[in-house]
Amino acid sequence: MTNSNSKQVSRVFTATPLGALIVFVLLSIFVGGVNNAVVVIFFSVICTFGISLALWLPVCFAVGLICLMVVESVSSQWSRTREEVAAGPTPQQKALRNYIRQARHKGLSESQIDRRLGAKGWTEEEIEMGRELLLVTTEGN
Repeated sequence: MTNSNSKQVSRVFTATPLGALIVFVLLSIFVGGVNNAVVVIFFSVICTFGISLALWLPVCFAVGLICLMVVESVSSQWSRTREEVAAGPTPQQKALRNYIRQARHKGLSESQIDRRLGAKGWTEEEIEMGRELLLVTTEGN
């Protein structure tokens, strides 16, 4: 079994119990307690001769999978951000930071700086990152 396949199988076996836990907690909140949640699940399964499991299991899997995807997304974004910070600013980011510093020193307003940088092809996100880098280097001194 390849690493990718084993990760997918692991995700399936992790998503369903995680989703079941989350669904159970939410159900407990909505029906007024743990005992009531157990009764709802128990009677839904017993009264339908187990057919309601065809509803409960996919719901638990979907909820768990969504939670796992959110956690993976957040953790990968966080680790990528940490790597970027550890690597330090790129030469382009340094140039942008220096441009903003010099423009402020010359008395240009933030909107003037934004317009000039936008005209040179910088995106709003990049300009904001340049300002953040300027803050970090200013606070670091």
